Amino acid sequence: MPEGVAAAETKHTIILTADYTPDDSSLQSQSDQFTFDLLRAPVLLVHGTWSSPRTWSDNTTGTRQKLLDAGFNVSMVDWESLNATGYYLKRDIFWRNLNDLRRDYNGSLLAFTRADVVSHSQGGNIVRLFAQDPRFINSENFHRGYFRRFIPMATPHLGTELANYVHDILQVLPQFAALALKDIARRVGYADEGAVDDLQVGSCANRSIRETPLMTHVIADECTPFCFTPESFPTALFEFVTFSKVASVAAFETFYATVFGGRINDSIVAVESQLGGLSLGGTTISYFSQVIHTDMTSDPTIGEAVVTLLEGPTGLFAPRLEAVQAIYARTGYDTGYQTCPARAAVLAAALRETQDVQLPSITIISPAEGAITTPGATLTVSVEPTNGAPIEAVLILVGAGEGTLGSAVLEHQPFTTNFTLSVKFVGDLPISVYARDTNSEISPQPVTRILRVNTTAQIVSIRVAPDTLSFTSQGSSTQLGVYGQFSDGVERNIATAAAGVVFQSSNPFVATVSTNGLIIAGTNGDAVISISAGNVTKAVDVHVRLGVPHLSSVTPNTLFWPATQVPIQVTGWDLGGISSISFLLQGTNDSSFGSTDLHVNADGTVVTGLLMVASDAAFGPMTMVVTTLGGSSASTPMPGNLFFNNPSITLSNFNVTVLDSTHTRARLELLAPASIGVILQVSPDLINWFPIQTNIGSFQYIETNSSVSSTRFFRAVTAP
Repeated sequence: MPEGVAAAETKHTIILTADYTPDDSSLQSQSDQFTFDLLRAPVLLVHGTWSSPRTWSDNTTGTRQKLLDAGFNVSMVDWESLNATGYYLKRDIFWRNLNDLRRDYNGSLLAFTRADVVSHSQGGNIVRLFAQDPRFINSENFHRGYFRRFIPMATPHLGTELANYVHDILQVLPQFAALALKDIARRVGYADEGAVDDLQVGSCANRSIRETPLMTHVIADECTPFCFTPESFPTALFEFVTFSKVASVAAFETFYATVFGGRINDSIVAVESQLGGLSLGGTTISYFSQVIHTDMTSDPTIGEAVVTLLEGPTGLFAPRLEAVQAIYARTGYDTGYQTCPARAAVLAAALRETQDVQLPSITIISPAEGAITTPGATLTVSVEPTNGAPIEAVLILVGAGEGTLGSAVLEHQPFTTNFTLSVKFVGDLPISVYARDTNSEISPQPVTRILRVNTTAQIVSIRVAPDTLSFTSQGSSTQLGVYGQFSDGVERNIATAAAGVVFQSSNPFVATVSTNGLIIAGTNGDAVISISAGNVTKAVDVHVRLGVPHLSSVTPNTLFWPATQVPIQVTGWDLGGISSISFLLQGTNDSSFGSTDLHVNADGTVVTGLLMVASDAAFGPMTMVVTTLGGSSASTPMPGNLFFNNPSITLSNFNVTVLDSTHTRARLELLAPASIGVILQVSPDLINWFPIQTNIGSFQYIETNSSVSSTRFFRAVTAP
C-alpha cells in the first residue's frame, strides 16, 4: 500500500494546512486547508502463454475475485492473440491497460502514475522485459517506473525444461511426424510461433532478461507427489511421444522425472526456476504445495495471499530480481542445455525435404459425421485402415482447444476405444485421428469427424466474463467467456453458435461480435452486445473511447540519401485504425515524404509500412504525426516522433590511368544530392587535406598529371 494508507483502506484522506504570516504586522495571518485523497494503486493481472484473461475471470474463488472483494481496482491484460509468439512481440502489451487506467483516473480528476502487477507463468517474463524497456521509466511516473509492486506466480524465470524437451523432439522427428505434432498442438490450443523457443532453459530470450528493479514477492508452487491430471495439460501432446516412437513414456510420473531431471516442479515449471534467484524460507517468497501450475489463478488461498501482500508492508518484497544470465552463471542451472537455440532449427524440423513416401490412410467408421449425443454419454470411436493400408497404430484426439476432452493411442487392431464425455460440454465436438504405419510414417494431417453434443436441459441464466468492456484502440479485440447455468444444475461453456447462442451488436460501427463471441472495437461510441440462448438473454456494455495516438519510437530513425522506399516500424499506443502518417519539417507538412502499406497490430501498439521519400526531399529533422479516428499524435518534435533525413556523399568508379612511365591520372565520380554543396579534397598523408574542386550535387573529377610515385587520398565533405 502507499505510505499513509492502512491495510483495510481503499482511500485515505490527507488534510494539508498552510499558514501564512505576513512580514507586515499590520496584516492578519491567514490559514488555508487543502484536502487530498490517497488511493490504492490499481492492479494489473497478466495471464501466461497459451492462456487468456479468462484464467482470472472464469472463477469466483481466485485472485481476481479476492482483489475485487478487498476493494482493489483490477484490470486484466489481454495478449491471447500473441500466445504462440516469442517474448519480444509481447513487450508492448501493457500500454493499452496503462493508457486506459490513465484515462479513467484523469476523467475522475485523479492522478495516475503507477500500478501493482500480478502475473502468472510466462506473464512474469513479459513484465520483466517491459521493465527494461527505455520507455518504462519517464517523467510521467516521476522516473520510478510504471509498476510499483510485482507478484509473479510460477513464472519460468530461468525457463522450463519442458520447452527444451518439446524442442528436442521436433529435431529428431521425421518430417511428417513433426508436422503432425505441430498440428496436434494447434488443435489443443498450444500453437507455437516462437513461444517454445523462448521458454527453453538457456534461450536467448531468457538470457536477455536483465536485473529487474521492481519490488518483488515470488509465489511458487509444487505438485508432488505427482499430481498431473489429463484436464490440466493436453495429454495428446505427450502420448504423441510414444506414438511417434521417439521415446517410450510408460507413465507421466516417469515422463516428468525425466524432463525435469529430478527437480521439484508444478507439472510445467521447476520450483528453482520459479524462484528467480531468491531463496526459499525468506519473507519475499510464498510457497504452496499440492497446487498444479494451471490452477494457481483460481486457488482461493493464493488469492488471499496476494491481497495480504498488496495490503502489507514493503518488507515482504525483495528490492529487485537478479539478471537471468547472472543466475545461470552462479548456479549452473543451464548446464547441459543449448545456448540460445535458434528459431530456424525448430522450423527446420518441419521443413525437411519431402520424401517420396506413401502416407498412412485410415477411415473413421464411427461415429458418423454429424451424429448427435448428450453430455456425459459414452462415445465409441472406431477406425479402420483404408484399402488394407498397413496401419500399426492410431492416435485419437477428442475435442479442441479449451474443449479438449481426451486422447488415446491404440497400438493394435481393432482400433476401437471409448471416451466418457464431460457433463459440462455442449456444442460441436471435433474428433481427430492420426495414423502410423509399419514403416513408422505418420500422417501429418488427421482424419476428422464432427459430433454434435446436445442436452435437453434448459438454460436458466447466463454468466459472461468480462461483463463490461472498454477499448481505446480500433481493431482491439476481446474474447467473451459465456457460461450457461442449465436446469440440470450444471454450468457449461456456451460461447459458440453450435451451443445455440446468438450474439448481436446494437451498433456494429462501434463494436462487432462474431458467432463465437469475439468482440472487435470499431469507432468511438457505445454498444451493447446481446447474448441470447432461448428465452434467456444477457447484455454486455462496450465502450470505445479511441485515445489520441502517442508515438514512442520510429525505426529507422535516420535516413541517408538517396533512400526512396524504406520499411518502417512505429511503436506507441492508441495507433489502431490509423488513417494517415504526415511528416513535418520545421512545423510545415512536407509532401515529399509519404507512407503506404500501413498495418497495425491487434493492440494498436505497432505500425509497420513503407516510407516513401522523393529524390529531392529536404534534409533535416522530421516530425512524424500519426492520425487515427481518435485524433493526431503530437506535432511538436520530441523523442519518439523524430527521424532524420540526412544527405550522403559517395565516391565511386575510381580508376587510375597510366599516362607514361612517370605519370598517372586519377578519375572518380562523386554522387551527392542536387541541393548539397560538396568539396572534394586530397591528402598525401590522411592528415593534411587540400580542396581541389567544389560543386553543387554530383560531378566527375579528372585530375591533371601526377607522378607515379606520389601517394594521394581523396575524400568529399559538405560545404559549410
